[in-house]
Amino acid sequence: MDDYFYQSLLLSVAAVAVLQLVKLALKPQPRLPPGPWRLPVVGSMHHLVNVLPHRALRDLAAAHGPLMMLQLGQTPLVVASSRETARAVLKTHDTNFATRPKLLAGEIVGYEWVDILFAPSGDYWRKLRQLCAAEILSPKRVLSCRHIREDEVMLKVEEIRAAGPSTPVNLCVMFHSITNSVVSRAAFGKKRRNAAEFLAATKAVVGLSSGFNIPDLFPTWTTVLAKLTGMTRSLKEIHRTVDTILEEIIEERNGARGEKIRSGVPAEDVDENLFDVLIGLQEKGGFGFQLTNSIIKAIILDMFAGGTGTSGSAMEWGMSELMRNPAVMKKLQGQIREVFRGKAVVTEGDLQASNLQYMKLVIKEALRLHPPAPLLVPRESIEECELDGSSSTRGPSAATPSTGRTPTSSSRSGSRTAPATSPAAATSSSPSAPAGGCAPASTTGSPAWSSRSSGCSTTSTGRCPRASRRSTWWSRPGSASAAARRSCSAPPRTSRSPAPPRRLAMLHCVIVRLYAWRRLRACIYPICNLSVVVLCAIIITANRART
Repeated sequence: MDDYFYQSLLLSVAAVAVLQLVKLALKPQPRLPPGPWRLPVVGSMHHLVNVLPHRALRDLAAAHGPLMMLQLGQTPLVVASSRETARAVLKTHDTNFATRPKLLAGEIVGYEWVDILFAPSGDYWRKLRQLCAAEILSPKRVLSCRHIREDEVMLKVEEIRAAGPSTPVNLCVMFHSITNSVVSRAAFGKKRRNAAEFLAATKAVVGLSSGFNIPDLFPTWTTVLAKLTGMTRSLKEIHRTVDTILEEIIEERNGARGEKIRSGVPAEDVDENLFDVLIGLQEKGGFGFQLTNSIIKAIILDMFAGGTGTSGSAMEWGMSELMRNPAVMKKLQGQIREVFRGKAVVTEGDLQASNLQYMKLVIKEALRLHPPAPLLVPRESIEECELDGSSSTRGPSAATPSTGRTPTSSSRSGSRTAPATSPAAATSSSPSAPAGGCAPASTTGSPAWSSRSSGCSTTSTGRCPRASRRSTWWSRPGSASAAARRSCSAPPRTSRSPAPPRRLAMLHCVIVRLYAWRRLRACIYPICNLSVVVLCAIIITANRART
C-alpha cells in the first residue's frame, strides 16, 4: 500500500512539473528593452553603487540604447535617455505613465501622498493640479509677487556694490539666498526665524525621495528595511520639523486674516501670500475635494522643494559657464549695457520690454548643459504599453526620462557650444526639450563628457565576445535606427571605462549565459519547489524502507 502511495505521489509531482514547464514554454514572452547584466536579488543595483545615478545611467545608455530596462531589487526601471523616447513617455503615453510610485517619503512627509508630486493619477490629482494652476501659479498671482523679487535682487546688488571691486563675493551663497528669500516671502509673507531649519528639512526630503533608496526598491520589505536602515526615523524627524513650522504659520495667518476681515479690509487685499490664498480657498470650498490643512502643508512643501534649490542651482551653473567662457560673457555684457544705457535700476518690466535675444540663448544653453534636476521624478506605468518597439511591463515599472546632452542620430553631440547670435541659429543648434513638458534632465559638467563624440559602437568593455557580436535590440537590422547608425560617419568612442580583470570578465560571461534566457530563468523557481517536494518524498520513502 505504501509503495503504491509513494509511486502515485512521485508521478503526480512529475506530471505537475511537466505541465508547468510546458505552460512556461508556450506562454508568449514580452519583448522587453535591453539592459545591463543582473545579479540575483539585487538585479542591476551594483551598476549604481558609489557613482552619481544620472552619470551611471548615461554610461549604460551609451552601451544599451536610448531605452533600456534595469532591475533594481524588486523594481523594474525603464530609462528613457533620448528626446524621442522621452517624448513617447511624457506625451504619447502620458496617460499611462501619469501616476507616481508610492515612495516611503511621500507617505510620511507628503501626508500620505496628498501633494501634487506623489499623488496617484486620478480625479483628485487632476482637480488639485487645476486648482494650483488657476489660483497659485496663475500669471496674475506670479505678477503680484513681482515687488518681492525686485526687492531681494536690489538688496543683493547693494551688497555687491558695498563690497567693492577688489573684494571677492560668493555668488553661490548669494543665489541660493535670493531664491530662499523670495519663496519664503511669497509663501509666508515674511522671512521667518526658523527658515533655515525648514529649508534644511526640505533639502533632506528631496534626497530621500529620489526613488533609489533601498527600502523603495524592495516594496515587499519596505517597512522592515526602512527600520533597519534608519530611513523611517529620519523621515519622521523631518516630518515633525516641517509639520510644526507649517502648523504654526497656518494658525498665525488664520488670526491675521480674521483681524483684516473684521476691520473691513477689501477682499482683494486680504490675501498677501500663498498661505492666505490657500486658506481662503479652504473656506470657499467647491473643488470636488476637501482642502484640509494637510493638503495645504503638502502643497507649500512642494513649492519650496521645487522653487528654491532648482533656481539657485540654475543661476550658479549659468554664472560658472560665463566665467569659463570670457568671450561669451563680454558679448552678453555689451548687449545688456547697450540696451539699458543710462539706467541705474533694471526692473522686470524693463527686461520684458527689451529684446535681449543673446541673453535668452545663453540661458537656454546653460539649462541644456546643466538642468536643475538631473533626473525627473519617476513615473509608474498603469498598464502594459509599447515603447519604441518593445513592451513595458505593468505595475512597478517606472520610466525616468534622462535627456539633455544625450547624443542621438538626429542631433549633434552633447558638447558645449557658444550660444548662437540669432533665433534661427538657436533653433538649429540648441536641442530643445520634447513637447509635452519633457525637460532636459542629465547634468554632467565633466570635460570628458564635453569632448566625447557620438560614436557608433554599441558594445561595452568587459562583455563577452559572443554577446558583443550579437546585434543589440536597438540597432537590429531593418530598423530605422539601425540604418541611421550604419550611415553614421562619426568616429568610435575613445573614452572607455578601464577593462576589468580576466577572471571578472570570465565570471561576467558565465552570469550573462545563466541569466540571458528569460524562459529558463522563469522556470528556475517552480523547478526548485518541485525538487524540494520530490526530495522530501524520497527521504520519507527511504525511512519507511529502513523501518
